[in-house]
Amino acid sequence: LEHFASLGGLHIQTVNLDDLLAEELTHLTIPDGVSLFIDQPPVFPPIQADPDQLRLLIHHLLDNAFQAVGGSGVVKIGLKPVAEGVRLEVEDSGPGIPPEQLDLIFEPLFTTQEHGFGLGLAICQRVAQLHGGTITVESTVGEGSKFTVYLPSVPRQTPDRMVQDAAA
Repeated sequence: LEHFASLGGLHIQTVNLDDLLAEELTHLTIPDGVSLFIDQPPVFPPIQADPDQLRLLIHHLLDNAFQAVGGSGVVKIGLKPVAEGVRLEVEDSGPGIPPEQLDLIFEPLFTTQEHGFGLGLAICQRVAQLHGGTITVESTVGEGSKFTVYLPSVPRQTPDRMVQDAAA
């Protein structure tokens, strides 16, 4: 709840998303029986972003993927430079998300997990939005889910937000 409540002002720095991903992977336990594949170019462009907030986004996406596949399955991570930004994809071979739940998964406190508060994907969406980016999901029941995050090279903020952040 603290993480969700504290999302607000951005503390922008030059960051390498691939470095943040590698760092976050050292803090997560990859379940036995889960195969992890990472696809990224050898040189990945830096972006202007809040590194702490991006760590939260990466953490929650990976944690959800590992939970979705349970004790066995595949998690694929893709990093790609795209027009005016970068794209992070996290795909799992879990059970997928039923169509009637797709509109709810980014809502705070919505969860299908036994242990959880339903804030992980809400945090991911908020972090993407604060940076002027987006997060989308494609899912097929019985096949898995793929979350795609687009982040611009430089956050797109309203002038009011920039003034508030500069004053903080």
